[in-house]
Amino acid sequence: STISGNTGSNFGGGIVNSFGTLTVSNSTISGNMAINGGGIGSGLGATLTVTNSTISGNTATGGSGGGIFSNGTVAVTNATISGNTATGSFGGGLFINTTAVLTVTNSTISGNTASSTGGGIFNDGTLQASNTIVAGNGGSDVSGAPLATDLSNLIGVPGGLTLADILDPAGLADNGGPTETIALALVAGNPAIDTGDDPACTAAPVSGLDQRGLPRDTVGCDIGAYEAQDPTIASVGPISVPADDPTGATVTYTAPAATDEQGNSLAVGCTPPSGSLLPIGTTTVVCTATDGAGHVASTSFDVTVEPYVAPSPSPSPSPSLGPSAEPSPSPSPSPSPSPSGDGGVGTLTPPPTETVGTGPGEGGSPLLPALLVLLATGLLASTARWSPLRRR
Repeated sequence: STISGNTGSNFGGGIVNSFGTLTVSNSTISGNMAINGGGIGSGLGATLTVTNSTISGNTATGGSGGGIFSNGTVAVTNATISGNTATGSFGGGLFINTTAVLTVTNSTISGNTASSTGGGIFNDGTLQASNTIVAGNGGSDVSGAPLATDLSNLIGVPGGLTLADILDPAGLADNGGPTETIALALVAGNPAIDTGDDPACTAAPVSGLDQRGLPRDTVGCDIGAYEAQDPTIASVGPISVPADDPTGATVTYTAPAATDEQGNSLAVGCTPPSGSLLPIGTTTVVCTATDGAGHVASTSFDVTVEPYVAPSPSPSPSPSLGPSAEPSPSPSPSPSPSPSGDGGVGTLTPPPTETVGTGPGEGGSPLLPALLVLLATGLLASTARWSPLRRR
């Protein structure tokens, strides 16, 4: 629920709970005005419970308790009280009267002001506080009677630090959940991070959740209404590559993106890094990112280098004869006489022309074989004509 822009004449600008029991949960009470108790006025004998809610920008125009003025019993858990003002007196955020008992757990009270004192809380009654930030308020953070219970609280800004080392300078913002909250600064050495009392964080009414409904760490929870969450890192699917050689493969990959919970990009480191020589088989790569407060997120993926397959050998090239080489001619068969009808005179057929060298390393003339064939033919013919069988 949102209760905003209301005006009360004297007591309780947004809500008046005079005698009964009132529970405010997952709500915003803002911009209301009254002389006392600009946001909520809770009377003597009344019981007020505020859980997972924000009370902001309310004003006590002439008296005390800009956010809450209580004469009765008040329990504030996982709440943010910010930007409230008591213009006439005490308790910019809360005014606890002499008859009242305030129990505040895992809440953030910052940015409130009072014209007199007790910008955060003015306590005239009984104040029990655990895991609560009361810092950065005008007119002192807490004044009046001392705390009856002071367990793992951060009251005021420690020496050597600034409020920006504790709370995000952006102030109230939509950080998720049904109401606005003030985020913790994600910086190294923030005294509110991982320093809370764990039993108080895990037990009711906190029950292991922050104002937004996000989980609190079970070991080392945060102080205040806001629990800083771990970064977010993208997941990566498995990768498979062929081997370059029998030793494996050089594998490159893109590291996953990571952001802190406030949306700021973070550097990511991976082991083994991209560009490493990985052996044949499966290697698990682990990537991590760390935010400014030291919270770590990690993811992993498998890289498989497939077995090495040797390339097939290339066929050998055919031997070349060279650009000017020619095959040697096969020898031709010797000529044989053919029967002839001319009185048995045979005719010799000359063999194919063959180059005969005239000397070692010299080219021969094709005329010489031809002359030899003609000479042999003539001799045979002459012998046939002069045979004794033809003489009479």
